[in-house]
Amino acid sequence: GGLIDKYGYPFCRGRILKKVEKDYGQYDEPDDVFWVSGACLMVRSELYHRLGGLDERFFAHFEEIDLCWRIQLEGYNVTVIPDSTVWHVGGGSLPAESPWKFYLNYRNNLLMLSNNLAKSRALELYNEDYEDCVRKGMKSAQKTIFARKVLDGLSAAVYLLTFRWKYFKAVLKAHKDYESLASSPSAEEIEAYLEEKGKMAGVNGIYDGSIILQSFLHGDRVFRMIQSEGSLGEY
Repeated sequence: GGLIDKYGYPFCRGRILKKVEKDYGQYDEPDDVFWVSGACLMVRSELYHRLGGLDERFFAHFEEIDLCWRIQLEGYNVTVIPDSTVWHVGGGSLPAESPWKFYLNYRNNLLMLSNNLAKSRALELYNEDYEDCVRKGMKSAQKTIFARKVLDGLSAAVYLLTFRWKYFKAVLKAHKDYESLASSPSAEEIEAYLEEKGKMAGVNGIYDGSIILQSFLHGDRVFRMIQSEGSLGEY
């Protein structure tokens, strides 16, 4: 099971970037998370079809995280069951260093934020003044997506300066294609959503900060830091 940070970067419980936490049974019990891997995901068929299934614009990468986000916004929980065992060839579709994989990750992460972030931020602010929640939620989402684009731009600059041209081009193409594919809910749709689901829905497993920054600052201690009180919240 995994979580995401406020900028949409996903991370696993017990694994952040290349840091792996020592296993002493801390994740052996069922627990609610933000997302689970599509390789071992079970979802009620009625709910799956009602939500339109996986977003076909994604093709691969982030489509199950997007689905898990939409499931939570409908008022359901996403829960990991550690007793289950599923064998999965990680990275079997695309090599880890594939520029196409980089492209999909950058593009689809932005698509996921565009799909869900404004609705989540409005839900976080939920009160009876739906119009105000929507206005503030959409503005907050726009700021976060802009910040994410800036962070992507910084990583693209690193690729350029280190002569990794294919990755640099992958980021540029991802952003260009995102602009043509993005589809965010309208203010009217979010307001109607709050009226219907605002009292019952909640989003669990979003770390209110940058997990990449914290990983660099805290090293292996980052695991204890994100588990501390107040690090993860439910909207």
